[in-house]
Amino acid sequence: MPESTTTAAPSATAAAVAKPTDTNTTTKKSDNKFLHPVVALLAELDESSRNLPNSSSNLGTIQLGIQEISKRACALRKDLPNENSTKAHYLLAGSGVNAENIQAELKSFKSQAEPVAPLDTYERPQKEESALLAIEELVQSSAIDYDNDLAKHISLEWVVRKKQMTSLFGIGKNGRETTKGGNQFNRLGSSSWSTSIGRAVLGPISGAIEFTDAPSVAPLSYVQAYTEVVRELNQNRLNYPLIEKFHGVSLALAQSNDVRTRQFQDAWKVIGEIVGTASERQFASAYLSTQQDSKDAIALRKRIVEGSKRFLERQFFEKLQSEVPGQNIVEAVKTVLTKKFNEDGKWVPALEIIDNLPVWAIIYYLVRAGSLKEALAYTQSSLEGFQKLGTSFPSYLKAFVESADNLLPKNLLDNIRKEFNEQVRFYDEENSDPFKYALYKLIGRCEADKKTFPGIINTAEDWLWTHLMLIQEDGEGADKYTLQSLQLTVTNFGAKYFNPEGKMPGLYVQVLLMCGLFEKAVHYAYTHSAVDGVHYSIGLTYYGLLRPVTDVLQSGLDLLYLNKYDLNELNFARLMGFYTREFRRSDPVDAVEYLILISFNRDQTNLCLEALKELVYETREYATLLGEVGPSGSRIPGAIERRIKLVGETPAKFDAYLREIVTNAAPRAVEDGYIPDAVLLYLLNEDYERAVDIVNRALGEQLNHTPLGSFISKPRSVTIAATDDAAQLAQHLMAIFNATPRILTEQLVRPFTARTCETLLKIVYARDAFAQGHADLCLQHVDDTGILVLDPNATIADVRAGAQRAQQQLDPAVVHTLPSLLVMVMRCLNQLDPRDPTVRALSRNCMVYAGLLRARMDREVFAELTNLEIRY
Repeated sequence: MPESTTTAAPSATAAAVAKPTDTNTTTKKSDNKFLHPVVALLAELDESSRNLPNSSSNLGTIQLGIQEISKRACALRKDLPNENSTKAHYLLAGSGVNAENIQAELKSFKSQAEPVAPLDTYERPQKEESALLAIEELVQSSAIDYDNDLAKHISLEWVVRKKQMTSLFGIGKNGRETTKGGNQFNRLGSSSWSTSIGRAVLGPISGAIEFTDAPSVAPLSYVQAYTEVVRELNQNRLNYPLIEKFHGVSLALAQSNDVRTRQFQDAWKVIGEIVGTASERQFASAYLSTQQDSKDAIALRKRIVEGSKRFLERQFFEKLQSEVPGQNIVEAVKTVLTKKFNEDGKWVPALEIIDNLPVWAIIYYLVRAGSLKEALAYTQSSLEGFQKLGTSFPSYLKAFVESADNLLPKNLLDNIRKEFNEQVRFYDEENSDPFKYALYKLIGRCEADKKTFPGIINTAEDWLWTHLMLIQEDGEGADKYTLQSLQLTVTNFGAKYFNPEGKMPGLYVQVLLMCGLFEKAVHYAYTHSAVDGVHYSIGLTYYGLLRPVTDVLQSGLDLLYLNKYDLNELNFARLMGFYTREFRRSDPVDAVEYLILISFNRDQTNLCLEALKELVYETREYATLLGEVGPSGSRIPGAIERRIKLVGETPAKFDAYLREIVTNAAPRAVEDGYIPDAVLLYLLNEDYERAVDIVNRALGEQLNHTPLGSFISKPRSVTIAATDDAAQLAQHLMAIFNATPRILTEQLVRPFTARTCETLLKIVYARDAFAQGHADLCLQHVDDTGILVLDPNATIADVRAGAQRAQQQLDPAVVHTLPSLLVMVMRCLNQLDPRDPTVRALSRNCMVYAGLLRARMDREVFAELTNLEIRY
């Protein structure tokens, strides 16, 4: 970032002093010697002030005592030239003052010599002033040094912390710290995210987070009800009614029953009709294949068409039933048609009537509602009427209904097309029955190249149903109309055709789903209802009906892509990562449930593991995610391990995965001061030596920083992760070692390290006894440590040997506690009978011991020991 060219405004003082540097107006330093000394000094100060900085300096002010100022003033006065001038004499005479008389009168006064003062009266103030001045300078210097050291330390610590944070969260200068107006996340390949594929999945921790091609109208919200379904899915997997469950959640969460809400809810029905009772990933092979003309791919497209038609037909059926409740479908159709096309007992002239009923309209409505058997039955009941109309349509419909794929045999296909050309082809809006025209085109696939149905297309659903009815993947020539052709048509129309006012986005989502454009459907749903879009993607991915982006790092921040085969891909992994950002810190277990879904696509299991690893680093919920270590030393699985089988990892691979996490996380936890986290991580990795060593150092620090008389230990917590107290951590470790003897027998912990932990715990018990006022118990615990020589019969040589042995053989964590330990023992002895020889002997031993440790002690500590000894 370029440096700013603006400068601070000069201060008023500086402005007042500053003058032009013209040679005629500037007093040169070389000319000062010709001026009066006081004037010269002021001129020199004036010239020097010009070089002072405008802002305040960190230099202290000059402070002189009264005596020093008086001394300097006298010195300056002596240097004044003694030049007689008569001007003053004449001036005084003019005012009536006789200077000569006054001078004579003054000389007549008798002068008395002052008594000689003792030398001490002069030197004492000088000494006191010098001492006070030295002390003041020392205090000021110490304060300045402290402030500078503190500022330097804080600055350095902040730089280190910033590097750690940017490294951890991937928000370096090339990442989030971009110039204003630029794309914050641009291409991940050129950002700091590229160092962590897991971070690329999860996205940034804070700040704006959106897909560049799918901005959501509202922030992603965490919906617990959906999470419960995802959790159940991960528990059951193979045969789980996922779509039914998600649909149930959408119904339960609906805050209104408007059209927009129902359309998003009905999208689940569309998916449900397509997948049916399929199992997990059943369609993945066919859908993800690049061979779109393979047998499996064609079969899948047929399934999509049949499922979509079934949804539209059931939707129409339910609409008819709601308009005329309590009647069978045939009677309901008759009633609806009567209301719509019959006025005052007269039918619309264009409709062909048999037995006072519009037969073509009734048959069309029944076919549109998916009631093919009812349509066939009604047709068979009106054969005479059809014969009068000169049509063999009942036979065509019978063959159509009874055919497995709703296709007519070639002979009937030729006949119906012949009838169509002779009787129906030339459609007239005023005289032609639109339902008859539509039925001939749908049943006989007449004029398949013209997909227009005048007079019957009232909704987008009607339009889509007619096109789905015409699709024939196995057709030839003009009869061939594939789902891919319909997809192209829908894509060309776009959202502006199906949702022109932007009020019904759910309708376009349904259309895209029914056309098999699943990636586009999720993408469009996400922009209008992000939560629905996320869970549509989960449902489709579960059955293998969503094509994921293959390279997340190189894919940028778009949600939807077009691969080299012109097939849509969705950034499913990053969609899961972005969705979990709102709750992965508060509910990391729920975040695992979503991130584990990335492994649905078996070629992205590594991506899933990396995302989970980054989740661990970000949240630091090691016990929750990685597991705990029980009192018996056994490992309690965490959220990731409980779901790791879904990724396809074996226990051995998970152990290696766990070690990799510990290798990165544990040192960072130690460096940042998260001691319980570091201990837990090393225990999970069965690195007991490092775990105990960390606890020893932490407990030693705790003992040194806790004042004597304060309790050290607290009630023991249930788990390691539930405490941040070093004493409790040490107790947990000792309990684990006692419950698992092999740790010590196999020397997974060095005996020296284990003994250090035991010794520190004994000191803790001694400190607690001292805090409770139990001097005897405190001395007993100290004696149990074997550090101090508390034997009254010990010689001075024994005490010195013990002190030397302690300094040479004990861990530094223990050695650093010796000064406070000696003070505590001396205070305990002070509470006992000072006339007791044993007490006197122990006091002597402690002082001898302390004398050998004097170099390690603060002066105040040794002074207190001395004072305590004097009392005996």
